[in-house]
Amino acid sequence: MTGLPGVRLMHDEAATLPINVYVQMPSCAPSAPGLETPGAAIGPDEVAEAMTWPGIIGLGEMMNFPGVYRGDDKMHAEMAATMRAGKVIGGHYAAPDLGRAFHGYVAGGPADDHEGTRLEDAVARVRQGMKAMLRLGSAWYDVAAQVKAITELGLDSRNFILCTDDSHSGTLVGEGHCGPPGGQDRETAAPERESNHRTVRRRTPPPIGPYPQGMWIPLSACGTRRAGSGQGCVRLVEGRWFSSDKHELTS
Repeated sequence: MTGLPGVRLMHDEAATLPINVYVQMPSCAPSAPGLETPGAAIGPDEVAEAMTWPGIIGLGEMMNFPGVYRGDDKMHAEMAATMRAGKVIGGHYAAPDLGRAFHGYVAGGPADDHEGTRLEDAVARVRQGMKAMLRLGSAWYDVAAQVKAITELGLDSRNFILCTDDSHSGTLVGEGHCGPPGGQDRETAAPERESNHRTVRRRTPPPIGPYPQGMWIPLSACGTRRAGSGQGCVRLVEGRWFSSDKHELTS
């Protein structure tokens, strides 16, 4: 990574696109200090600088939740710089503990959170004034359990947001962003996809012409899929198709 210049590059390129891209400044880089060797680090000074850019709407995913509730100076300085700019702190409380640690984290400033997986997680976040982000991605199926806070408990839907996280390109192409075409229930289909994810099936031979040699292509984009899924990739090598688990695909 290149630190602040790299974020600036993505920020500036996003501004040229024909869609609205709202960028949050990374909050935890490196994400595991002492366990990784990143090319750069981001701290309070970099966050304060980024908050002056027009396309930055806040601080992204405050992942160091122990640092927030234990009073880590760096984490609190980053959040303070964000609040001084009048912008939003994104949350990331990836723990089942909804006791004092959770309350301390929320008191630190994060305004939303996408890491809830249970009904009680959604309720706890909304009761503390957060926006509960109900997540659906390639590996996360957290909407069905948490949406009951609205449909069964009657909580105000204005405090909930649908979101996606860790969505594979094959999922986006084959199943859509927050749900597949035709309204099929991705969450109830999840166990089937997981149990069959290594079975490779061919529907029609993919055309060789449009696909560069060696480039990974989403399975669903070239007529090939994993049973029950639509996720994963293949690539063309010397006229032969191979899956990401190195199996050759034959007609």
